[in-house]
Amino acid sequence: MKSIVAMAAVALMSGLAMGDTISENGGSPTFTNVPANLTTGLGTGTPYWDNISGDGVNKNIGYFLTASGGFSGGTNYSPSQYLAASSGSPDVPASFNLVHSTNSLILSLIGVTTGNTTDIFGFYDASKTGAAAISSEVAVYGPGTLTVGTNSTQNALGFSNIGFYLTDSAGATWFSNASQNVNGSTGDAAGHQHFAIFTTGTDPNTFYVGVEDWIANSGEGVNGDYNDIIIRINADQVVPEPATFGMLGMGLLGLGIARYRTRKNRA
Repeated sequence: MKSIVAMAAVALMSGLAMGDTISENGGSPTFTNVPANLTTGLGTGTPYWDNISGDGVNKNIGYFLTASGGFSGGTNYSPSQYLAASSGSPDVPASFNLVHSTNSLILSLIGVTTGNTTDIFGFYDASKTGAAAISSEVAVYGPGTLTVGTNSTQNALGFSNIGFYLTDSAGATWFSNASQNVNGSTGDAAGHQHFAIFTTGTDPNTFYVGVEDWIANSGEGVNGDYNDIIIRINADQVVPEPATFGMLGMGLLGLGIARYRTRKNRA
């Protein structure tokens, strides 16, 4: 009986511990529902990823993920929310990272704009800054690497706070912690966020990251369309979902109670 209860407790605790979360500016994130009508605010930067696009009419990350607008022939990934700042306009967080609870991560390239094959996308240890953060960079997408529809499986990660970075064709590197960015000499506005992250209502461990390689106030408006590189992050292809462990734990606990009652009745 004791061993079964212990196994149930471990399974339940494992289920609770394995979910991935997002940290915004070092704290709890503020998510905003994806607008039902993506044309609202188009070209104004509200939401910040819903902006004009140099890639064609009605082509931005929102249209891409919902298979609407200029991407009506694509796949509907059904995003439900996006990360936003708790205050200020445009509603863009100055910093965010993925808090990852397992030692493996699967990143899938689901979209890339033609002409952005010289960009490099990857992740880094978001708990570090300066040279230490740069030395932790792991490239996922770049020239001669992933093609659309392929995965990059990262095993035995050495850190759990995962930030994202982009090195553009001019050699400038931008981080999801915007305070890491070198501003001024490149013409980029201080704190400009080059990444947008979305959640899905169907799987809490799946996230979508949209990347914008334009600097602020040039090319594609105040921020941009964030569809230059689009990555899906999925952890539960590697390990069972928390719900699976929860069901296992409840089953083991129920079995233990049943055995205890049987023994008690025999006595």
